[in-house]
Amino acid sequence: MYYIKNSNVQDLYILPSTQVNREIVYSPLRGIAFMVDSKTAQNLMVADKDNPVVNRIIEKLPTINCQLDTTNNITIKELSQNLVILLSNSCNLGCKYCYAQFERENGFLSKNKIKNIIDYVLEVNKHSTIPISISFLGGGEPTLNWDLLVWSIKYARKQESLYGIQLRIGFPTNATLLNEEKIDFLVKHHVEVGVSFELLPDIQNKQRPFANSSAETYKVVRKNVHLLNENGIQTRFRSTITPTYVHRLEEMVEHVAKEFPFIKKIHFEPVYPLLYSSEDSSINEDMFYDKFIEHFMAAKCIGDLYNLDITTAATNTLNKIKPRYCRGELCVTPNGDIVICHRSSSEKDNRYDDFRYGSVTDDSVIIDEVKFQKVNNLLSYKKPQCDRCFSKWHCSGMCLSNRAMFTERQFQSYCTYVRNIQSKYIESVIMKGGVLNESNRSFCE
Repeated sequence: MYYIKNSNVQDLYILPSTQVNREIVYSPLRGIAFMVDSKTAQNLMVADKDNPVVNRIIEKLPTINCQLDTTNNITIKELSQNLVILLSNSCNLGCKYCYAQFERENGFLSKNKIKNIIDYVLEVNKHSTIPISISFLGGGEPTLNWDLLVWSIKYARKQESLYGIQLRIGFPTNATLLNEEKIDFLVKHHVEVGVSFELLPDIQNKQRPFANSSAETYKVVRKNVHLLNENGIQTRFRSTITPTYVHRLEEMVEHVAKEFPFIKKIHFEPVYPLLYSSEDSSINEDMFYDKFIEHFMAAKCIGDLYNLDITTAATNTLNKIKPRYCRGELCVTPNGDIVICHRSSSEKDNRYDDFRYGSVTDDSVIIDEVKFQKVNNLLSYKKPQCDRCFSKWHCSGMCLSNRAMFTERQFQSYCTYVRNIQSKYIESVIMKGGVLNESNRSFCE
């Protein structure tokens, strides 16, 4: 990747291409990418404000349709539009790669705290026409606390009608505890469901076993996913990919197309580097990321044949130009603390104190304004090496949680991975005759 240093333009980059004698010119703020020959690419790299090649290209490009404001802080109201409620940190599985399994604490949210945070969010947004999202998560499995989950959803729906605000309610699940009765409740209360699932029987049973049982999880999940579909709940799959199974993404897509033809979306995510030590593999981080890119791109092509949307976070970010990776969350942990990201839900997590900016009691919601400003600074922070990277317009310095968790070596590896997969994705769009500025692209966040 090379940044075109020219005072007349702020967002032109040269990206590598797999095509002979070709490079990619990419303008993130215009949402446009195109091929040039290598000689033209070399001429573009001349650092001169009067570079005639750059100036000719600028003349042909559309005007920038996005002016990114990097100064505005996220407000509590904006965060409250993405409410995350962690009912508990309990789980019934023993996933081999789980980031939360060593940080779990006992306890669960009281009904009073749940009531107070829902009322707080609805009050803050009482004049808003924007749908409010409420997600019930866990440092584990939300359906383990089924009675509390039911009470919470019923209360949210009751208050929704009183305030006249539209709510989107949903949760991710390992789908092992669902049944007809529970699914019927979800249907009646219009609850969205995402399923964490490793798709192939041997991988699912190996990587996502029951914590206290030798029963095979694949069979249970398969049955319940079909039940969800039969009852009209359209779900999606999310799979965590580890070095041992990274070469099987294409097989996973084929299997879903055959066994779950009603599924329209699979989200693949590479396992986080800090957890490599938990898996017996000789593949190092850089090798793993390269293999993930190779097999993800191949899996995406197969998905196109079956009308299956194959996604991953690093390419999803190409759809937006934004000042920060995410807007953060108003996330309530099982002990009632408010944190900016659900991936830090326990005091055993060394990120926890930096991510915490408030609390919910049985009587009120308290926001610590000083800590909230610190969280805002964390959300907007970028490392110096981000300055000339084309991905900064999309990843905006990386996910806050990852950035806080990664070592410097892991940060560099992940950054290289993001640049590489985005370059490959951009090239694939060009090679298919597409453009990056489709009408449905959302530019400024």
